[in-house]
Amino acid sequence: MTYIVRLREEAELDLEDAASWYESQRSGLGQDFLDTVLQSLELIGQNPSPDKG
Repeated sequence: MTYIVRLREEAELDLEDAASWYESQRSGLGQDFLDTVLQSLELIGQNPSPDKG
């Protein structure tokens, strides 16, 4: 089962701020950052409980 990971508005704004900062450091880096965050959130939705062991 895959879950939908939802972020609070404040977290979304923080991500936008961070992406803007990364983009100001190097063109395309902000998008790379957001892509990585979205991939991570998707993985969390696929496996929300860490393996115990």
